Amino acid sequence: MDRLAKSNKTVTEELVRSVLGPFDFQPSAAMAEAIRRYVELLQRWNKRISLTSLEDTSEILERHFGESLFAVHAVPISLGRLADVGSGGGFPGIPIKMAVPGVDLVLIESNARKAAFLSEVTRILGLASVSIINKRVEEIDSAGSLDFVVARALGSIPTLLNWAHSSLGANGKVVLWLGTNDSKEVSSSPGWKWRLPILVPRSENRVILVGQRLP
Repeated sequence: MDRLAKSNKTVTEELVRSVLGPFDFQPSAAMAEAIRRYVELLQRWNKRISLTSLEDTSEILERHFGESLFAVHAVPISLGRLADVGSGGGFPGIPIKMAVPGVDLVLIESNARKAAFLSEVTRILGLASVSIINKRVEEIDSAGSLDFVVARALGSIPTLLNWAHSSLGANGKVVLWLGTNDSKEVSSSPGWKWRLPILVPRSENRVILVGQRLP
């Protein structure tokens, strides 16, 4: 019973601000309301398709929204064209877009049902300049047109980095959410200049790894 009550916790502006505070992000009232609508939509769709393994509302806000939004200041991410590879439930791309409306967002998701969810979120939240591509990343030709490539759900890291290297502009960056062990392995990938990993708040072993492609 306690678990059920916890998982069904109402998403209020106070709760959103409380959970996102440690991630160096304080949403406006309008954004907190948009996050509430997003969470409710995610939980409703999650009964039909697997979008998240998390049931607890606070955990959803922390792991999906907090960790995504932390990158806005940590990287930082501002204007430009950003591709979210393997977007799934829309993380990290859609929260970043909500925080930085000027970003042109490309959501890449090979699963058709998840791509349909992304379309619904985009419509419900009224987000402009968002493209949803229902393909595998290696099937997409973006040749130097991107400023950021972000990913939380990694499949083949070499495939992602190879695609990102050819898809990013001269000053483009790849931004990855990883465990500390994986970050050490990825940091040895050739063709990239990597920053030191940035520890994600409220975590002991999750980091954001930022790389800039070498010519």
